[in-house]
Amino acid sequence: MSTSRRLFLRTGLFASTAFALASGKAFAFAVEEAGSQVSGIYHAARSCGGGDDPQHQKLLAELRQSLDGSSLSPEERDELVARLTCPICGCGLQL
Repeated sequence: MSTSRRLFLRTGLFASTAFALASGKAFAFAVEEAGSQVSGIYHAARSCGGGDDPQHQKLLAELRQSLDGSSLSPEERDELVARLTCPICGCGLQL
């Protein structure tokens, strides 16, 4: 009985090793170029000129809308916004 178990394990090990070696490259990860719309938004945000950037204004408008129903005081809102940064370029968002 132990001989057949050893034979089974040895055969399984040989088969899995042979399969791994014969399969070649693994294509689980692929790098793709960004689309033109995403690339345009990224480059526009990277060339921001401070608080007057339209992308930053859009982010601030979304932030104001999400904070409208909150129970934060105006000082707490200003403090929260002062700590936030743009997710694309890293500039600080200012009201």
